[in-house]
This record gives sequence, C-alpha cells and structure tokens, in this order.
Amino acid sequence: MQSNAALRPGNASNVAVHDPLVRGMIWLLNKAAAALGLRDTLFYDVLYSVFYEIENNIVCDLEAVQTCSKWTVSMGHGLVVVFVYFFVFIVLLSAFKLETFSMFVVPFL
Repeated sequence: MQSNAALRPGNASNVAVHDPLVRGMIWLLNKAAAALGLRDTLFYDVLYSVFYEIENNIVCDLEAVQTCSKWTVSMGHGLVVVFVYFFVFIVLLSAFKLETFSMFVVPFL
C-alpha cells in the first residue's frame, strides 16, 4: 500500500451495485456529470480543499503568535469577519424589534 493511498479517492466504478434503481441513478448522474464536464472526483476535491483551507487558517504556532509573524489576510477572511459582525448586529436589532433599521445599516458596512 502506498503512503498517500489514504489521500486519494477510491475508484467508485469497482463497487458492485445490485439494485436496478441505484444502478439507474448512478448511470443518470454519471451522464449528467459528463454532459456538464464534471469529473468523478469533484466532490472529493471540494471537500479536500475546504478542509485544507480550514486547517491552514486555524493552525498557528506559538512563535508566530508571539512575534506577529506570518500575518496574512485575504478577502475571504475579511468577508467572513464582516458577515459575522453584520449577523450579530442584525440579531441585536431584532432582539429590540428594530429589524427595519437593518436595511439602513447595510450600505455603511
């Protein structure tokens, strides 16, 4: 077994499916994916990329924290922060029954 075998998706074509309904759905999904130009590993690739980004953005060593090194900010990080601030603000406005004022705040964020 290769050392990186766990990181690669398995080949789904070697799985024996006996139910005709499942076989039909698999055939239909494969044809739809082929028509759209999607690969078989699209779902795996998306999940792998998401978890890779999460791991890289959460992990920070002690030296980087103490010296403020490795400080990088991207547009994605900024959008998440602004979304969280906006969500908290909307929740506070709705707690005080002031949902109408949230539409006036949107242009200023």
